[in-house]
Amino acid sequence: MADNENDGQLKQEEPTSRRLEKAREEGQVTRSREVGFFFFLMASLVLMASYGARLVTGLRDDMAFYLGHSGTISLTPDGITPFVKGLVFHEMRQTFPLFGGFLAFGVAAFVIQGGILFSPKAAAIKWNRVSPSAGVKRILSWRALEELIRYTIKVVVSLLILFYALKQNWLTLPALMETGAHRMVGALYHFTFRVLVSFLPLYFALAIGDYLFQRFMMMRGLRMSRSEIKEETKETEGDPHVRARIRSIQRAMARRRMMSKIKGATVVITNPTHFAVVLKYHPETMVAPVVVAKGADEVAFRIREVARELGVPIVEDPPTARGLFRECPLDREIPFAFYETVARILSILYQKSGGALPVRES
Repeated sequence: MADNENDGQLKQEEPTSRRLEKAREEGQVTRSREVGFFFFLMASLVLMASYGARLVTGLRDDMAFYLGHSGTISLTPDGITPFVKGLVFHEMRQTFPLFGGFLAFGVAAFVIQGGILFSPKAAAIKWNRVSPSAGVKRILSWRALEELIRYTIKVVVSLLILFYALKQNWLTLPALMETGAHRMVGALYHFTFRVLVSFLPLYFALAIGDYLFQRFMMMRGLRMSRSEIKEETKETEGDPHVRARIRSIQRAMARRRMMSKIKGATVVITNPTHFAVVLKYHPETMVAPVVVAKGADEVAFRIREVARELGVPIVEDPPTARGLFRECPLDREIPFAFYETVARILSILYQKSGGALPVRES
C-alpha cells in the first residue's frame, strides 16, 4: 500500500509520446459529454433554422389531411394496415433529414474530440468497473463531486435562462391558446428557437471548460515516474549499457579502419604529443593532400606507433597539426589555407627522399 502511494507521488513526469500512443490504443482519449451536449444544441439550432419551418408546415398539412379524411378510413384489418404503413413511411421521410442532421453533428463531436478510433481493448469488458466496491468508490470520489457541482450549475443556470424567457413572454404564451393551431405551433417554434439561442453561451463555456478539465485529468492520470520513463526507453531504444557497448565497438572498428589507411600515407604531422594528422598525396592523381586519419591523445599516440612500424615519415609542426585536426574532416582534401605549410613539409620530405615523395602502396 505504501509502495503504491510512493509510486503515485513520484509520478510527476509528463507522459511520453509512446505512453500517449499506448493510451490511445487502449481507447484513452479526451472526451467531454459537455462537448456532445453543445453539438446537440448546435444541431438543434441549425436544423430548426434550415429545416424546422418546412417540417412544421409538413406536419401541420399532414395532420389536416388525415383529420379531413378520417371518415374515409376503413377500420378493418385490411383497411387500416395500408393506412398506418403509408403514414409511418411518409412521416419517416419527413423526419429523416432531422435525424440525419443530428447524426452528422454527433459524429462531428466525436471526431473533433478524439478522431476516428477503434480500440478492441476499450470495447473489452472491464470487470473492475462492474465491481460494487469500485462503483461505490466512484460515487464517493472527488470526480463524482465535481460532476455533481457542474451539473447543478448547468441545471440552475438553464432554469434561470428559461424563466427569463418565459417572463419576457408571460402574456403572449397564454394568449396563444385562443388562436388557431397553426399560429400556436409557429409561435412556439420561434419561442423555442430563441430559448435555445440563449443557451448557447452557457453550453459553449461548459464545453470548453469541461474539455480542458477532462484533458488535464487524463494527462495527470498518464503521468510517469522516472523509473517508468527509463524502462520505456529500454524497451524502445534498448539498454543504455548495451547501446554504450555498441558505440564503443563501433568506435573501435572505425579506429581500426582509420589505422589501416596509415599504410598508404605520405606523412604524419604531429603536435608532437596531443594531435596527429595523417596525409596522403599522389601528385599524379590528386589535386591536394587528403586527411586519411587523425586523432588526439591516445589515438594520436597509436597513430605515431603505427607510422613508425610502417616507416611513414613523422613531422612535428604543432600549428599545422592542430589546425588540420580542427578544420579538416576525414577523407577530405586539406583547406586552401594549409596549402603553403603542407607544401613546405612535402618539399622537405621530397628533398630528404632524394627527389621523390615517399609514396607507399596501401
